[in-house]
Amino acid sequence: MIKSLLLIPFLLAATARAELQVAPLFGDHAVLQQGVKIPVWGTAQPGSRIEVRFRDETLSTRTGEDGRWQVTLSPLLPGEPAELSVSGDGGSVTCRDLLVGEVWFAAGQSNMEMPFNNCENAAEERARVNDPEIRFFKVARKTSETAQSEAGGQWQKMAPGTVGAMSAAAFYFARELQTNTGFPVGIIQSAWGGSPIEAWMSEAALADPALESTRQLYRQRLAAYPAQVAAHEETMRRWEEEKQAATTEGRPFTARPPEAPYGPGSARWLSGLYNGMVHPVIPYAIRGIIWYQGEANSATHSTYAALSRKLIADWRERWGLGDLPFLYVQLPNWIQGGLNPPMLWAQTREAQEAVLDVPGTGMIVTLDIGDPHDVHPKNKKEVGRRLSLLARKQVYGQPVPCESPRVSDCRFVENRAVVSFDHAMALHWITGREDGFELAGADGRFYPATARLSGNSVELHASEVPAPIALRYAWDNNPAALLANEHNLPAAPYRSSEARRLKTPASATPGALPPAAR
Repeated sequence: MIKSLLLIPFLLAATARAELQVAPLFGDHAVLQQGVKIPVWGTAQPGSRIEVRFRDETLSTRTGEDGRWQVTLSPLLPGEPAELSVSGDGGSVTCRDLLVGEVWFAAGQSNMEMPFNNCENAAEERARVNDPEIRFFKVARKTSETAQSEAGGQWQKMAPGTVGAMSAAAFYFARELQTNTGFPVGIIQSAWGGSPIEAWMSEAALADPALESTRQLYRQRLAAYPAQVAAHEETMRRWEEEKQAATTEGRPFTARPPEAPYGPGSARWLSGLYNGMVHPVIPYAIRGIIWYQGEANSATHSTYAALSRKLIADWRERWGLGDLPFLYVQLPNWIQGGLNPPMLWAQTREAQEAVLDVPGTGMIVTLDIGDPHDVHPKNKKEVGRRLSLLARKQVYGQPVPCESPRVSDCRFVENRAVVSFDHAMALHWITGREDGFELAGADGRFYPATARLSGNSVELHASEVPAPIALRYAWDNNPAALLANEHNLPAAPYRSSEARRLKTPASATPGALPPAAR
């Protein structure tokens, strides 16, 4: 009797492993990517016969020794909702109400994760949501030191009762796409606040010799981690004592518990989120990627461009869908606690801009829709709209304006500078100030320049700089003056090559002070 009871857990585990399962990504209400081959996978007893049916296609396979199975559906066109049926030796599964349309992977940190309910005009906007052809699969938060095979979550149609917890930026992006293409849109949301880019990269990608400085940084962090844990435990012990004393004496106690240090296995460690929240999604067929991240890497901005290029290349290779469109958000305006200099966000934006040399990428400028005092600006509707403009133009070939003005040429003539912009029809100021430009001479000191607009060019002059050799525009964590084109898309920040080489004096110059100090 005792032996029989001891065997029950093992028998139950064996039964669970034998049961036919389809990966959650193919559950009820899923959206499948049109126009490409579609891998479909799941698990069952090793060696099981599996049959998969969708619309008019039927495919057969057998599970491998690891119990996994996979088939590949032929490219599909949009149509009426359909069922995905899977049967085999371990039973059968039917996934209902599947659509064929456009699927985008939405990833990043807190500004991508920021839920609809926390954003601008949430109650009013939520009441208007009735988009059954927009569906979200919100990947369950999971960090891991090893690559995982299954993404937790389920597909949901967007309605007032479901949209609230979803990424606001991704929802507005999806709604613009669905409205302007007519196709169903599926969003696979995979985001985690406070996460650095290296947490989203595979171990193999991070092994690139060009990323040695990043690996060295984490070796140093790993060496310091045990001492940090010990210090945290002591701090936590004192906090518990203070809390207990307050409870005993009937006093209020509002102090938050001390934050634990981040170490291996956390959302801020190498590859943890790739393993837990990206690898399990691959090779689900997608059209492209939208990315909102960079805040957590501002202190290490010098390596951000190299990390970004490697992440893009690695994800594209693993998905095997060619140069997947990779559309991303440049950091918005933010005072950053008054740290001006060292201009960490300004320099991170420059690193983000540098990644545009990768084919198939696109970046939106958001300097005009941030919140100087909140790292989580609430206007995610415009973020989603601008990302959708990029997608509509670059991916779907629609003739819509999507480009912000960008400096195309900078000439220094005697005591002035002449700057030309691309995508700059009807160039105008969108703020009440016109001092976003700065000039510097050989001494490296930047001073605000007087600007005169002329078509798609700007002529600059600064009395303190009789012989300018370097230029900056909107070079501030929270720039106060901004140019825009006829579509009110703000100009991208800029530093001339000479401005990057100059060793600016340590003392703050008038042009380097934050707006609050001016």
